[in-house]
Amino acid sequence: MFVLASMMLLVVIGVSAIAAAGLNAGAAAVQRDRTQLEMYASSLERTINTALAVQESPNTMLSDARTLSGRILREAIWNGNIFPASATDPVVPGQRLIPVDVLFNITATSMAMPPAVIDAVYTIHVTGNLLINIDIYQRFDNESFFAGYDPITGDPIFVDTPATPMVILVSGFMDDLIVEVITTYEPIGGIRPGMAPMTLSTSTTYRLENSIVLIEDDIYFSFNPGKQSEPQFTDMKIDSEIIWTVIKHDSSGS
Repeated sequence: MFVLASMMLLVVIGVSAIAAAGLNAGAAAVQRDRTQLEMYASSLERTINTALAVQESPNTMLSDARTLSGRILREAIWNGNIFPASATDPVVPGQRLIPVDVLFNITATSMAMPPAVIDAVYTIHVTGNLLINIDIYQRFDNESFFAGYDPITGDPIFVDTPATPMVILVSGFMDDLIVEVITTYEPIGGIRPGMAPMTLSTSTTYRLENSIVLIEDDIYFSFNPGKQSEPQFTDMKIDSEIIWTVIKHDSSGS
């Protein structure tokens, strides 16, 4: 009887040890995956922070913007109903508030990130309010005025009536720019196969530190003497840097 009891005790101890080892391994796997998830999210946050610092090339047209800052600005202006559907309809000068709401769904591979982070999928949501001011500008009929004679040929010289280009001044985001990132990580194989993916949500608030100038490109003047038509979205170029500063960061996971 004593021997049987001893054997039963050993069995219980063995099962408990195995269960504890299994729990420890499971907890270690969860912690490992959580750490991996945080690394992925942190990697993307650094990527976004770096991307927002990249400037467009000089004289880049707004419609051709390729940087993250330029794309955010392009989407906001495009969706702001500033430019009329017809070139003969007026663009109204003055100040207005444009909501920013841009959604990017990407994978690590689409961002050319290192192979170590290709298991993550990211949803980037950019929100805020864009305060802009459109300067007063003028549109004239196609007229010319006499400006004297050519000193060599003696021919009369006529100069086209000048026009003032439209300028859009972006003075900042009233409630700053909020970049929310949801990182989803689903480990393949290992000790947690079939488990629900882990997610981590981060929210980073950026402040625009300078005014952004958008100006109607001069090249369109030569194709439209006298500027009889209204400026269009594709007429505008980015004429300044876009400088962001992080002022707040929050994160939460599940």
